Amino acid sequence: PAMKYSPPLDGIRALAILAVLVYHAFPGALPGGFTGVDVFFVLSGYLIASVILFDLREGSFTMREFYLRRIQRLLPNAVATVLVTVGLSLVLLVPSKAVETARHGVWMLLNLSNVYIWQHVGGYWGDSGDFAPFLHTWSLAVEEQFYLFFPALLLLLARRRLRSAAIPAAVGALAAASFALSAWGTQAHPAATFYLLPTRAWEPLLGALLAALRVPSSAAAPLRPFRASRAADLLGWAGVAAIVSASFLLSGAQPYPGLVALIPTLGAAAVVVAVAER
Repeated sequence: PAMKYSPPLDGIRALAILAVLVYHAFPGALPGGFTGVDVFFVLSGYLIASVILFDLREGSFTMREFYLRRIQRLLPNAVATVLVTVGLSLVLLVPSKAVETARHGVWMLLNLSNVYIWQHVGGYWGDSGDFAPFLHTWSLAVEEQFYLFFPALLLLLARRRLRSAAIPAAVGALAAASFALSAWGTQAHPAATFYLLPTRAWEPLLGALLAALRVPSSAAAPLRPFRASRAADLLGWAGVAAIVSASFLLSGAQPYPGLVALIPTLGAAAVVVAVAER
């Protein structure tokens, strides 16, 4: 069966995007709105992993097709964003900042914006970030870096024809390792932990784990969809409450991501379990 469109998941993605927009426009109104990025990571990991695993079941997945779809979807918009932003910076910013913006735009197109910000801008909540027009593109870089290695991992595991539990076990182990590194790095190296893939990968991997639990890569193995129930409904509403609470109660004053990032991410995972593929 083909993967079904899920309007509730799109609704949660829209809520996450809105939270981030409100946070940047009116930070005092929604101090934890930046956690919408964490929600988006989980949902993105679930959706992309589901697509890949469905294609693997059908024997139709190819790396070439996967990356061509990503390029066609993202590159035109990214190029347009860089050109417009750099053009405006030449008019609105001092020359040194305009040059810095153009340099950052090149790194953005190479999907290395998070590395550039870490090295040249600093912390997400620092004053230097106020004059970094591409500051928000760190999360896109994390996603695209994730998509460089994750499809190859799923393809490798599927081709080895391991037991059906092997893929969830591998994804879960990677997620646990990344989360442990993130929990340690939040205190030891806060800026690097916030921006870089190794300490952020656990969030899309959490979503991917849910996909791997319900969509075995082998066509011989039955699908394991999440079942509709009263308990699942309650879990979904608890997840929504966690996401909303994170947007209002968390802030840049707390070390982040760290353990508190579990609030929006587990909330997103709960919503996925409650509503996916109903």
